[in-house]
Amino acid sequence: MLKLKYFDKTADGQDVFSVTLTNNEGESCEIISYGATVRTLFVKDREGALRDVVLGYDSMADYEKNDSYFGAIIGRCANRLTGPSFTINGQEYKTADNTGSGVALHGGNIGFDKKIWSIDLPEANSAAFDAIKTGGEIMSGENSVTFTLLSPDGDEGYPGNLTLKVKYTFTDDAELNIEYEAVCDKDTVLNVTNHSYFNLDGQDCGHDCLNTVVRINADYITPMGTNFAPTGEIMEVADTVFDFNEFKTIGKDVEYPHPQLIIGAGYDHNFVIRREGSKREQALASQCYSNESGIRMFTYTDLPGVQFYIGNYISDSQGKNGAVYGKRSGFCFETQFFPNAINTPSFETTLLKKNTLFTSKTTYKFDTI
Repeated sequence: MLKLKYFDKTADGQDVFSVTLTNNEGESCEIISYGATVRTLFVKDREGALRDVVLGYDSMADYEKNDSYFGAIIGRCANRLTGPSFTINGQEYKTADNTGSGVALHGGNIGFDKKIWSIDLPEANSAAFDAIKTGGEIMSGENSVTFTLLSPDGDEGYPGNLTLKVKYTFTDDAELNIEYEAVCDKDTVLNVTNHSYFNLDGQDCGHDCLNTVVRINADYITPMGTNFAPTGEIMEVADTVFDFNEFKTIGKDVEYPHPQLIIGAGYDHNFVIRREGSKREQALASQCYSNESGIRMFTYTDLPGVQFYIGNYISDSQGKNGAVYGKRSGFCFETQFFPNAINTPSFETTLLKKNTLFTSKTTYKFDTI
């Protein structure tokens, strides 16, 4: 079931709407049109109670004043971009240095996470949206919704008029599928992801995520320099704190003085997903679970990498329903091409050719142990 309703207004007066997808088990996922952001995700724990397992906020004021990217779609270029610049067809393009370290992060000053996306629903015409703003709702039997963003030529320095569609589907099996589809009228750079922070004990559990038990299907990471961008090397995880090929808690090795953990203040690294089939088929990137709630989560993607980030830089803030978030209140599995790939010839490219359709799919699947 789908429900469309009004959420809030931005500081400059733009209306933000909310779409909630509810399955036949009563579990639900809510996405708002600001950043096509996953705001809530209620799944059942081992006792059958619903827990909201993603971090988020109750108002647009909170989303606009905080910079943790909770639940948002990130683009055009997720993660780090050095220079910050890149060259396509002999022409150099410059982007904003929004880190102060010669690196662009997550698309620039006003990335996709800070834009209002359109909601593609046949029932949602302009008159319907006007009615929703005064307290109305639209209900349908759908279990999916598509958000569309038009990123104009020159947006944050990126070339070409890009159209990006992101389709969210929430199934009766508690699968959240995120499907991307993009096309541009010039050669451009594209690396998009969803930046949800998860806590499998619930966003309001009152403790960090370090007790979460994790396994990551990766034999390598792309190590980073002091600017947080990859060095271009590939590092084996065997016999290091980055080896998650056997289940272990996030907190087990996080304080070990490994140079890479020191740079990142904890885990904030791109893992190279191990694959057995075609590189553009979905593969299992990670699985994790909580002994407290019994909730288990699997991450699948058709992209080559996944950024494992454990919220090292979350500053104390009030989240949904009075919850207080602090350092490491949630973890991310951001499926992606490798960071800075456009400037690293040994990495699979993030170049999107003119008038070529890009598609990708990420799945977060939940059950209980």
